[in-house]
Amino acid sequence: MAQITSLADNIVATLNAGSYSMTLTAERKIRVRADLSVIQDLVVWVVPRSVTQEVNTRVSDMATYTVQIAVMKAAVTDEEIDGLMDLVEELASEISRVNYDGFRYSAQSNDPIYEPNRIDDEAVFMSIIEVEYKGLRT
Repeated sequence: MAQITSLADNIVATLNAGSYSMTLTAERKIRVRADLSVIQDLVVWVVPRSVTQEVNTRVSDMATYTVQIAVMKAAVTDEEIDGLMDLVEELASEISRVNYDGFRYSAQSNDPIYEPNRIDDEAVFMSIIEVEYKGLRT
């Protein structure tokens, strides 16, 4: 199994073990294809995104692993959007500073907080949390 896939599986396990304001089941996805206009239930996908590496020593490299956490749900009212933004903050907090065997938490971003065009065009809330971890590759 690729190291980034293992990292994504660890993130899924962490998210699924947490307690949040909304019930959720996170899933790792490789192929992300969804008709956002038909999403009704809460969807949380963890997607391996990229690996970049730089020389660390003569025999190892330092890699940066980027994983995205997508949160999607049909949302029409401002109250629903507020609740989903709260959930995104809860998920971001849950994984903040969590290290896994071979992976050290480095940074995260959530910009934009949600996709306003998806709300306007499809009535679907979509937010992406991007998380970076560092790890040695030999």
